[in-house]
Amino acid sequence: MRRLLVGFAAAGIAFAAVGASAAEDPIDVRQKIMTSVGRAGGLLFGMVQGKSEFDARSAGLALSTLQAASATFGDYFPAGSESGEHTCAGAKIWEDRAGFDAVVGQFAERSSAAFSAAPKDVESLKVAIGPVFEMCGECHKAYRQSEDYSTRC
Repeated sequence: MRRLLVGFAAAGIAFAAVGASAAEDPIDVRQKIMTSVGRAGGLLFGMVQGKSEFDARSAGLALSTLQAASATFGDYFPAGSESGEHTCAGAKIWEDRAGFDAVVGQFAERSSAAFSAAPKDVESLKVAIGPVFEMCGECHKAYRQSEDYSTRC
């Protein structure tokens, strides 16, 4: 568990460093953010599914990762970043920018609410994280090129 906490601390530091390269390669930045979201979500999903033991501190750190990612994630889809090496972003992001921004805003609201709930047990985590996971699914279904997560797009 200690290694996991150190990993989340490192992810937080990575968020601070990511901004420097954002202007150069927004695709790389958004992929790094999504990787940290995937890891945090995986930890939380494991707890909810009973595949790993609930730990309030780890859950809190994972939720803070989601909240931090949601605050700036939408900024890394500027015009001109529609295509590039290994991007999974669907064209609909730029075709329906208002819709995409609304979904990202809902992700931010739900992530903040889940973090603020500070789950103390697996049942309260399920209640807090459910709406966040729902939003992840909606965004991926509407705005991602592929649902095949086993390969890079």
